[in-house]
Amino acid sequence: MSEVARGVFFTGEHSVELRKFPLVGKPGELKVSSLITAISHGTEMLAYTGRLPDAPDGETLDALKDGYGYPLLYGYMNVGVLEDGSKVFAFRPHQDCFYAAPEDLIYLPEDIETEDAVLLPSLETAFSITHDTGLRFREHAAVVGLGVIGLLTAELLLLAGAASVIAVDYSPSRRERARQLGCCVCAPGPDLLALVDEQTQGRGVDHAVHTSASSAGLQSCIDMCAHEGHVVEASWYGRDETPIHLGGAFHRKRIRISSSQVSHIGAALSLRWNKKRRMQELLLLLPQLRPSKYITQRFPLAEAAHAFKYIAQDTNAIQIVLTNEESPNVCHRS
Repeated sequence: MSEVARGVFFTGEHSVELRKFPLVGKPGELKVSSLITAISHGTEMLAYTGRLPDAPDGETLDALKDGYGYPLLYGYMNVGVLEDGSKVFAFRPHQDCFYAAPEDLIYLPEDIETEDAVLLPSLETAFSITHDTGLRFREHAAVVGLGVIGLLTAELLLLAGAASVIAVDYSPSRRERARQLGCCVCAPGPDLLALVDEQTQGRGVDHAVHTSASSAGLQSCIDMCAHEGHVVEASWYGRDETPIHLGGAFHRKRIRISSSQVSHIGAALSLRWNKKRRMQELLLLLPQLRPSKYITQRFPLAEAAHAFKYIAQDTNAIQIVLTNEESPNVCHRS
């Protein structure tokens, strides 16, 4: 009898289905029973709304190696257990069980809670963004877009010694989360530049991080920067176009815009940092930062369609996770 897994497939625009499919392991691979998966509110919502590019561009995730066409089994935040009881993290889709090579699994220390571990990639992204800013002690920073990536980045910038972090979002509940971290908070609009002037004595912020995937958000990052300030664009837009104005503050102030992408270590750091060192630090940070505090809703895997619909409709949702109601004995026989 063959094994069968259940997985969450994107089947079209605004369409998600839980489907069964054959599960086949290769020699040497280990079977993992999923406990929980986390939805990427950025990348996965591009898949949900039909805005992914037509073809991968250097994509490193196995889930996307064959392209972005529907039906698409996708996701990359999965925590499960091995048959010997070891708890592991894997960059795998929303499915209730899978096989993986031992080297593709991250074995989790006992002091890391499952709901913190599932957000390991989010913390890794925020860590990478923080490094990419090049922030120096007592410089001023801003973060525009307070989803889980933006909030974790704001938290890390404060830990890195920022004099202030100005956190910007339309959502009052998200701004309140940032305020509790120690950020100065503001909604987008006319009051933002006044707050920047107040916090920076009129200079502008040294570094502005953008995570909202919107033209207006990126423009606000440019407009609030100091002379020769730095904008770190951490959003992925899929195939959305992003018009911005480059004839004003950007040109006069010699502002630099750079992208941040977690799959690679920046060249300036590559002699001292690699992915192994970064992961070692992340496993130490997880129990300290407890990113599970940003989980706002939990849905059973079988209700994934409701979870994606909820994200699309509720701008206050920060992080939604899918729990495997059948764990740990989740692989079925057909």
